[in-house]
Amino acid sequence: MFLTSLKTGVFEKTQQTFDDTSMTQQMELSLKRLPDPELRSLAIEAIEDRRTRLGLSRTKTESISKRFGNLARLTRDASRGRQLFEQNCQLCHRFKAVGADVGPDLDSLNDRSGLALLTAILNPNEAIEQTYIAHELLLNDGVEWTVLITHETPSDLHVTMTSGEKRFIDKAQVRSIKASSQSLMPEGWGEAMSDQDLADLIGYLQTR
Repeated sequence: MFLTSLKTGVFEKTQQTFDDTSMTQQMELSLKRLPDPELRSLAIEAIEDRRTRLGLSRTKTESISKRFGNLARLTRDASRGRQLFEQNCQLCHRFKAVGADVGPDLDSLNDRSGLALLTAILNPNEAIEQTYIAHELLLNDGVEWTVLITHETPSDLHVTMTSGEKRFIDKAQVRSIKASSQSLMPEGWGEAMSDQDLADLIGYLQTR
């Protein structure tokens, strides 16, 4: 029922409108990594249908530089940007000593310009750092994990889960390892944000 409401924008039984602003990055990541393969496939399909319903593919037709022009005209509220970071970004990123070490540490960014930040948010696959390439692990018991491999020895893997948890995995338990060409950050997530949300988030990420 929940996945159907994602697709249609309406809860079937109550006919209440689905609150799309309640969907956070953490929720989308969790849905895309459900352990049951059939349910995970349905969740991914529902997420894509939701994007189509909301017209979230606009960056494919509207250039990032043009959208940046829209943001440049807005007043940025860094305090609200901090709330958006805590709700959506700190699951994977660390900034001002807050957050997890799954994705790049945002304190160490060299280019903190608004256009660079907007590009990273809207098109996360454009430049994936080698250190943060995701790997799909298939274990002997059929469990699939998406992880970052932080260290490897002849006998085991040291990995970071998408939750930020560190684990040691015996290589004997791993059936296959496949590097992903996609960023761990869900593509299209930034498109779901309004121009004002993006302006406020970028304004906060530019504070030191």
